[in-house]
Amino acid sequence: MKIQSVSIASAVQIAIEEGNAVKEISEVWTKVNQVVHMTGKMSAATRLRIKSEVPALRHWESAATPQNPAIEGFMSDQDKVGLSFPG
Repeated sequence: MKIQSVSIASAVQIAIEEGNAVKEISEVWTKVNQVVHMTGKMSAATRLRIKSEVPALRHWESAATPQNPAIEGFMSDQDKVGLSFPG
């Protein structure tokens, strides 16, 4: 499946270069067109590289709840495509 955002695709490439991998790409969301899910946590180096090299993306974090684990990632608000890392 093709990533529908050039900015998110760039961020995914950075994550892969830093040792992560794509777990799945989902398109069953109401407020976004697509989410790329990574297999591993986002390292500090990956976060800094993405923020520096792909400044159009918005970083987000979600704390753990009793029902859901912590996650973080980046969002292309323009393309409505997200990138998610387990926390």
